Amino acid sequence: MASRPLTSIESFALEFAPKLDEEQLLKQTAELELNPTPINSDDANVSEVPTISVHALDVLAEIYAETKPVVAKLYLIELADKYDTMRKGYWQFRMRKLGATDQ
Repeated sequence: MASRPLTSIESFALEFAPKLDEEQLLKQTAELELNPTPINSDDANVSEVPTISVHALDVLAEIYAETKPVVAKLYLIELADKYDTMRKGYWQFRMRKLGATDQ
């Protein structure tokens, strides 16, 4: 059975990840409420909260680990500091596996 490379799902995973620049994050999401209060759907000023997937960030970090380690490290930092703080130690371990990268 032939296996597909992980990079074949990169574009799909990017739909569920914050937009990153290779040098720094384009957008800071510190103000993002993880459990927003329900809002009336009839409200004209309703703005959508972006869907962020921990699994998508993990996949993208794995994809970029070989080709763009700086970008992979940014995704791992996002996971450790914002989106999956319970496993912060694991994400830090993954960052150490990447080695020294310029940020």
